[in-house]
Amino acid sequence: MRRFLFLALGALVCLTVWTERRAPNACAAFAQQGKAQAAEESSATPVVRELDQPGLKKLLERGAGKEARPLLVNFWATWCEPCREEFPDLVRIEADYGKRGLDVIFISLDDPSDIKAAVPDFLREVHAEKLNTYLLNTTDPIIAIKETDPTWQGAVGLPVTFLFDAQGKIVFKHSGRVKPAELRAALDTLIKK
Repeated sequence: MRRFLFLALGALVCLTVWTERRAPNACAAFAQQGKAQAAEESSATPVVRELDQPGLKKLLERGAGKEARPLLVNFWATWCEPCREEFPDLVRIEADYGKRGLDVIFISLDDPSDIKAAVPDFLREVHAEKLNTYLLNTTDPIIAIKETDPTWQGAVGLPVTFLFDAQGKIVFKHSGRVKPAELRAALDTLIKK
């Protein structure tokens, strides 16, 4: 038995040496390809789409009929500390309720120049690469908030969260860091289990 193991190990070493001599680049290329694929999977670049005022209005429209779904909208920015603190809670809420019929969109109020770096970097940092994320390119974010909620009063303090029913009526809104339990309660009422 010992002799057999020794011969098998010797054959394996000879095969490896022979393969590397015949095609040294093939082994290295295969290893490099595996490393590149692993790096690509771990650093998937989040897709952040630019959004203007008419685009926001279109996103907020809710359809009629069976395909109409409730919508959660969160306005945030990478420079906003309460936004950064609440984001992991919203990622979990999106994961839990997205499967149950909730559409979720995240709208960044960062500078448009941050669309390729700061915003995707933050999304990657919080493991939110696949979220439906937009960067609002408008001269006045308050106009965008008022587009979302015409009854909005005063200045905007980020983050701001709105929950719409399937018909487009606001059923929950909150300025500042949202309490996950309150938002989940509103979602549970809206989306029957």
